[in-house]
Amino acid sequence: MRKTTYILLAVLALCLTVGLIRKDPAGDSGVKIQGLDAIGLPGESIRFRFRVTRPNWFGLPRALPAATVRFVVEGRSIGGSRTDAKGDAWYELAFDEPGRYVVEGFAEVNGKEHPGTLMAFIVPAHESFVVVDLDDAVAEPDSKIAKWLHHYSRRSPRTGAAAALQRIDGYAHVAYLTERGDGHVESTRDWLEANDFPRGPVFHKDWEWYGGSLYEHNKLILQSMVSRWRGTNLAIVDSRATATLCRSLGLECLWITDPGDESDIPAQIIPVSSWRRVIEILTE
Repeated sequence: MRKTTYILLAVLALCLTVGLIRKDPAGDSGVKIQGLDAIGLPGESIRFRFRVTRPNWFGLPRALPAATVRFVVEGRSIGGSRTDAKGDAWYELAFDEPGRYVVEGFAEVNGKEHPGTLMAFIVPAHESFVVVDLDDAVAEPDSKIAKWLHHYSRRSPRTGAAAALQRIDGYAHVAYLTERGDGHVESTRDWLEANDFPRGPVFHKDWEWYGGSLYEHNKLILQSMVSRWRGTNLAIVDSRATATLCRSLGLECLWITDPGDESDIPAQIIPVSSWRRVIEILTE
Protein backbone atom coordinates (compact mmCIF):
# COMPACT_ATOMS: atom_id res chain seq x y z
CA MET A 1 0.00 0.00 0.00
CA ARG A 2 2.80 2.38 0.96
CA LYS A 3 4.73 1.52 -2.20
CA THR A 4 1.67 2.27 -4.34
CA THR A 5 1.26 5.62 -2.60
CA TYR A 6 4.87 6.55 -3.30
CA ILE A 7 4.47 5.62 -6.96
CA LEU A 8 1.34 7.75 -7.29
CA LEU A 9 3.04 10.70 -5.61
CA ALA A 10 6.03 10.35 -7.93
CA VAL A 11 3.76 10.34 -11.00
CA LEU A 12 1.88 13.39 -9.70
CA ALA A 13 5.15 15.23 -9.05
CA LEU A 14 6.34 14.43 -12.57
CA CYS A 15 3.11 15.75 -14.09
CA LEU A 16 3.34 18.95 -12.07
CA THR A 17 6.95 19.42 -13.11
CA VAL A 18 6.12 19.00 -16.78
CA GLY A 19 3.27 21.44 -16.40
CA LEU A 20 5.44 24.05 -14.74
CA ILE A 21 8.30 23.89 -17.22
CA ARG A 22 5.96 23.90 -20.19
CA LYS A 23 5.25 27.41 -21.35
CA ASP A 24 1.57 28.26 -21.01
CA PRO A 25 0.56 29.68 -24.40
CA ALA A 26 -1.07 32.84 -23.10
CA GLY A 27 -0.70 34.52 -26.49
CA ASP A 28 -2.02 33.14 -29.75
CA SER A 29 0.15 30.00 -29.79
CA GLY A 30 -1.84 26.83 -30.40
CA VAL A 31 -5.18 28.59 -30.94
CA LYS A 32 -7.64 26.32 -32.72
CA ILE A 33 -11.06 27.09 -34.18
CA GLN A 34 -13.42 24.31 -35.24
CA GLY A 35 -16.92 24.45 -36.66
CA LEU A 36 -19.65 21.81 -36.74
CA ASP A 37 -21.50 21.12 -39.98
CA ALA A 38 -25.10 22.34 -40.16
CA ILE A 39 -28.18 21.31 -42.13
CA GLY A 40 -31.41 23.16 -42.75
CA LEU A 41 -34.36 23.84 -45.01
CA PRO A 42 -34.44 26.76 -47.47
CA GLY A 43 -35.53 29.90 -45.64
CA GLU A 44 -34.93 28.35 -42.22
CA SER A 45 -32.64 30.12 -39.74
CA ILE A 46 -29.60 28.01 -38.93
CA ARG A 47 -27.29 28.52 -35.97
CA PHE A 48 -23.61 28.14 -36.76
CA ARG A 49 -21.12 27.40 -34.03
CA PHE A 50 -17.37 27.77 -33.97
CA ARG A 51 -15.48 26.63 -30.88
CA VAL A 52 -12.19 28.37 -30.07
CA THR A 53 -9.59 26.71 -27.85
CA ARG A 54 -5.92 26.84 -27.02
CA PRO A 55 -3.80 24.31 -25.12
CA ASN A 56 -3.20 24.49 -21.39
CA TRP A 57 0.09 23.62 -19.69
CA PHE A 58 -0.43 19.94 -20.42
CA GLY A 59 -1.36 20.42 -24.07
CA LEU A 60 -5.07 19.77 -23.54
CA PRO A 61 -7.56 22.15 -25.20
CA ARG A 62 -9.24 24.74 -23.01
CA ALA A 63 -11.98 27.19 -23.93
CA LEU A 64 -10.91 30.63 -25.06
CA PRO A 65 -13.68 33.06 -23.98
CA ALA A 66 -14.18 36.65 -25.18
CA ALA A 67 -12.48 36.04 -28.54
CA THR A 68 -13.99 37.80 -31.54
CA VAL A 69 -15.02 35.48 -34.39
CA ARG A 70 -15.79 36.86 -37.84
CA PHE A 71 -18.20 34.81 -39.97
CA VAL A 72 -17.78 34.60 -43.75
CA VAL A 73 -20.13 32.77 -46.16
CA GLU A 74 -18.90 31.99 -49.65
CA GLY A 75 -16.30 34.74 -49.35
CA ARG A 76 -18.74 37.37 -48.03
CA SER A 77 -18.42 38.68 -44.48
CA ILE A 78 -21.79 38.47 -42.72
CA GLY A 79 -20.97 39.60 -39.18
CA GLY A 80 -19.38 38.32 -36.02
CA SER A 81 -19.77 37.40 -32.37
CA ARG A 82 -17.66 36.81 -29.27
CA THR A 83 -16.99 33.44 -27.70
CA ASP A 84 -18.77 32.59 -24.46
CA ALA A 85 -17.34 30.86 -21.39
CA LYS A 86 -17.25 27.55 -23.30
CA GLY A 87 -15.31 29.10 -26.17
CA ASP A 88 -18.32 29.01 -28.51
CA ALA A 89 -19.19 31.78 -30.97
CA TRP A 90 -22.64 31.65 -32.55
CA TYR A 91 -24.24 33.23 -35.59
CA GLU A 92 -27.70 32.72 -37.10
CA LEU A 93 -28.48 32.95 -40.80
CA ALA A 94 -31.11 31.76 -43.29
CA PHE A 95 -30.37 30.59 -46.85
CA ASP A 96 -33.09 30.97 -49.45
CA GLU A 97 -31.59 28.66 -52.06
CA PRO A 98 -30.70 24.95 -51.68
CA GLY A 99 -27.04 24.06 -51.93
CA ARG A 100 -23.81 23.50 -50.04
CA TYR A 101 -22.30 26.62 -48.52
CA VAL A 102 -18.81 27.10 -47.13
CA VAL A 103 -18.90 28.98 -43.83
CA GLU A 104 -15.59 30.27 -42.50
CA GLY A 105 -14.85 31.53 -39.04
CA PHE A 106 -11.87 33.75 -38.19
CA ALA A 107 -10.99 34.00 -34.51
CA GLU A 108 -8.97 37.10 -33.65
CA VAL A 109 -6.48 36.57 -30.82
CA ASN A 110 -3.83 39.19 -30.06
CA GLY A 111 -4.28 40.80 -33.45
CA LYS A 112 -3.93 37.56 -35.42
CA GLU A 113 -6.78 35.73 -37.15
CA HIS A 114 -7.08 31.94 -36.95
CA PRO A 115 -9.31 30.30 -39.60
CA GLY A 116 -11.81 27.46 -39.32
CA THR A 117 -14.40 26.03 -41.71
CA LEU A 118 -17.75 24.28 -41.63
CA MET A 119 -20.31 23.37 -44.28
CA ALA A 120 -23.98 24.31 -44.36
CA PHE A 121 -26.19 21.89 -46.29
CA ILE A 122 -29.50 23.45 -47.37
CA VAL A 123 -31.84 20.70 -48.54
CA PRO A 124 -35.51 20.99 -49.66
CA ALA A 125 -38.06 19.08 -47.60
CA HIS A 126 -38.97 16.70 -50.44
CA GLU A 127 -35.41 15.39 -50.75
CA SER A 128 -33.88 12.68 -48.57
CA PHE A 129 -30.89 11.73 -46.47
CA VAL A 130 -29.28 8.35 -46.00
CA VAL A 131 -27.80 8.27 -42.50
CA VAL A 132 -24.56 6.32 -42.12
CA ASP A 133 -22.73 5.27 -38.96
CA LEU A 134 -19.17 6.35 -39.54
CA ASP A 135 -17.17 4.62 -36.83
CA ASP A 136 -17.42 0.90 -37.61
CA ALA A 137 -19.77 0.78 -40.60
CA VAL A 138 -17.66 2.96 -42.89
CA ALA A 139 -14.27 2.50 -41.19
CA GLU A 140 -12.76 -0.86 -40.27
CA PRO A 141 -13.50 -1.71 -36.62
CA ASP A 142 -10.90 -0.68 -34.07
CA SER A 143 -10.61 -0.55 -30.30
CA LYS A 144 -12.04 2.49 -28.52
CA ILE A 145 -8.56 3.48 -27.29
CA ALA A 146 -7.12 3.23 -30.80
CA LYS A 147 -9.98 5.32 -32.17
CA TRP A 148 -9.30 8.04 -29.62
CA LEU A 149 -5.53 8.03 -30.17
CA HIS A 150 -5.49 7.85 -33.97
CA HIS A 151 -8.41 10.16 -34.78
CA TYR A 152 -9.08 7.99 -37.88
CA SER A 153 -5.70 8.76 -39.42
CA ARG A 154 -4.49 5.14 -39.21
CA ARG A 155 -7.76 3.39 -39.96
CA SER A 156 -8.76 1.91 -43.29
CA PRO A 157 -12.20 2.22 -44.84
CA ARG A 158 -14.24 -0.92 -45.24
CA THR A 159 -13.89 -2.45 -48.69
CA GLY A 160 -16.38 -0.94 -51.10
CA ALA A 161 -17.73 1.65 -48.66
CA ALA A 162 -16.58 4.73 -50.59
CA ALA A 163 -17.84 3.45 -53.95
CA ALA A 164 -21.19 2.44 -52.45
CA LEU A 165 -21.75 5.80 -50.77
CA GLN A 166 -20.73 7.67 -53.93
CA ARG A 167 -23.43 5.71 -55.71
CA ILE A 168 -26.00 6.47 -53.01
CA ASP A 169 -24.98 10.14 -53.14
CA GLY A 170 -26.27 10.21 -56.70
CA TYR A 171 -29.88 10.09 -55.52
CA ALA A 172 -29.79 11.05 -51.82
CA HIS A 173 -27.73 13.13 -49.41
CA VAL A 174 -25.30 11.16 -47.26
CA ALA A 175 -25.09 12.21 -43.59
CA TYR A 176 -22.63 10.70 -41.13
CA LEU A 177 -23.05 9.91 -37.43
CA THR A 178 -19.97 9.49 -35.23
CA GLU A 179 -19.38 8.95 -31.53
CA ARG A 180 -16.26 11.10 -31.66
CA GLY A 181 -16.46 14.49 -30.03
CA ASP A 182 -16.06 17.80 -31.82
CA GLY A 183 -12.32 17.76 -31.12
CA HIS A 184 -12.00 15.36 -34.06
CA VAL A 185 -13.77 17.49 -36.66
CA GLU A 186 -10.76 18.22 -38.87
CA SER A 187 -9.21 14.75 -38.76
CA THR A 188 -12.56 13.16 -39.63
CA ARG A 189 -13.15 15.46 -42.59
CA ASP A 190 -9.60 14.88 -43.83
CA TRP A 191 -10.05 11.10 -43.58
CA LEU A 192 -13.30 11.15 -45.54
CA GLU A 193 -11.80 13.32 -48.27
CA ALA A 194 -8.58 11.30 -48.50
CA ASN A 195 -10.58 8.09 -48.96
CA ASP A 196 -12.93 9.52 -51.61
CA PHE A 197 -16.15 9.53 -49.60
CA PRO A 198 -18.95 11.91 -50.64
CA ARG A 199 -19.06 15.15 -48.65
CA GLY A 200 -21.98 15.30 -46.30
CA PRO A 201 -22.76 16.67 -42.86
CA VAL A 202 -20.87 14.93 -40.05
CA PHE A 203 -22.67 14.89 -36.71
CA HIS A 204 -20.11 14.66 -33.94
CA LYS A 205 -21.04 13.82 -30.38
CA ASP A 206 -21.48 17.08 -28.51
CA TRP A 207 -22.16 16.76 -24.79
CA GLU A 208 -23.44 20.33 -24.39
CA TRP A 209 -26.04 19.91 -27.12
CA TYR A 210 -27.10 16.31 -26.67
CA GLY A 211 -26.32 15.36 -23.08
CA GLY A 212 -24.11 12.53 -21.89
CA SER A 213 -25.85 9.69 -23.75
CA LEU A 214 -24.78 8.59 -27.22
CA TYR A 215 -28.25 7.07 -27.64
CA GLU A 216 -29.92 10.46 -27.01
CA HIS A 217 -27.41 12.13 -29.33
CA ASN A 218 -28.36 9.83 -32.20
CA LYS A 219 -32.07 9.90 -31.38
CA LEU A 220 -32.36 13.69 -31.50
CA ILE A 221 -30.48 13.93 -34.79
CA LEU A 222 -32.47 11.14 -36.44
CA GLN A 223 -35.82 12.46 -35.19
CA SER A 224 -35.02 15.88 -36.62
CA MET A 225 -34.03 14.47 -40.00
CA VAL A 226 -37.03 12.14 -40.32
CA SER A 227 -39.52 14.89 -39.39
CA ARG A 228 -38.06 17.57 -41.69
CA TRP A 229 -37.01 15.59 -44.78
CA ARG A 230 -39.87 13.35 -45.81
CA GLY A 231 -37.83 11.02 -47.99
CA THR A 232 -35.39 10.05 -45.24
CA ASN A 233 -36.08 6.35 -44.75
CA LEU A 234 -32.74 4.50 -44.65
CA ALA A 235 -29.91 4.14 -42.15
CA ILE A 236 -26.73 2.06 -42.43
CA VAL A 237 -25.39 1.42 -38.94
CA ASP A 238 -22.73 -0.45 -36.99
CA SER A 239 -24.50 -1.63 -33.83
CA ARG A 240 -27.61 -3.45 -32.68
CA ALA A 241 -28.57 -0.51 -30.42
CA THR A 242 -28.48 2.04 -33.24
CA ALA A 243 -30.30 -0.36 -35.55
CA THR A 244 -33.08 -0.78 -33.00
CA LEU A 245 -33.31 2.99 -32.55
CA CYS A 246 -33.62 3.52 -36.30
CA ARG A 247 -36.40 0.98 -36.59
CA SER A 248 -38.30 2.67 -33.74
CA LEU A 249 -38.26 5.87 -35.82
CA GLY A 250 -39.58 4.12 -38.93
CA LEU A 251 -36.29 3.90 -40.81
CA GLU A 252 -35.29 0.91 -42.88
CA CYS A 253 -32.06 -0.28 -41.35
CA LEU A 254 -29.05 -2.14 -42.74
CA TRP A 255 -26.76 -3.33 -39.96
CA ILE A 256 -23.17 -3.96 -41.06
CA THR A 257 -21.97 -6.77 -38.85
CA ASP A 258 -19.86 -9.91 -38.87
CA PRO A 259 -21.57 -13.19 -39.77
CA GLY A 260 -22.98 -14.85 -36.67
CA ASP A 261 -24.17 -11.66 -34.96
CA GLU A 262 -27.63 -11.78 -36.51
CA SER A 263 -29.52 -13.80 -33.89
CA ASP A 264 -32.59 -12.45 -32.13
CA ILE A 265 -33.01 -9.27 -34.17
CA PRO A 266 -36.30 -7.81 -35.44
CA ALA A 267 -37.23 -8.76 -38.98
CA GLN A 268 -37.13 -5.11 -40.08
CA ILE A 269 -33.38 -4.91 -39.36
CA ILE A 270 -31.33 -6.41 -42.19
CA PRO A 271 -27.86 -7.67 -41.25
CA VAL A 272 -25.24 -7.35 -44.00
CA SER A 273 -21.61 -8.37 -43.99
CA SER A 274 -20.27 -6.11 -46.76
CA TRP A 275 -20.92 -2.92 -48.69
CA ARG A 276 -21.31 -4.99 -51.83
CA ARG A 277 -24.32 -6.60 -50.20
CA VAL A 278 -25.65 -3.14 -49.29
CA ILE A 279 -25.73 -2.14 -52.96
CA GLU A 280 -27.29 -5.48 -53.95
CA ILE A 281 -30.15 -4.93 -51.48
CA LEU A 282 -30.71 -1.32 -52.55
CA THR A 283 -30.87 -2.28 -56.25
CA GLU A 284 -33.06 -5.39 -55.90
